[in-house]
Amino acid sequence: MSHLDKDGLSGEVVNLIPPIVHLLESGNYIVKGVRVTDAEALRQMDIPDFETCVEISRSAVVALIGS
Repeated sequence: MSHLDKDGLSGEVVNLIPPIVHLLESGNYIVKGVRVTDAEALRQMDIPDFETCVEISRSAVVALIGS
C-alpha cells in the first residue's frame, strides 16, 4: 500500500480487520468498500478488466496500518 504515502499515510498493514475481508496466499488483500463508478477515475487506473476499485475511508486505512 505504498501509494498511501501520497496521502500522508505510511506503514505496513498490521491489523487484518475490515475492510480487509481476505488475505490471499500471494499476500494480496481483498477489501470491501464502496465501488468506484466514476468513469474518468477508472480510466486513470491501471487495473485488469476482471477487477474493479473500491473506496476505503481514510480512518479505516489508519486502523489497518496502526498509525
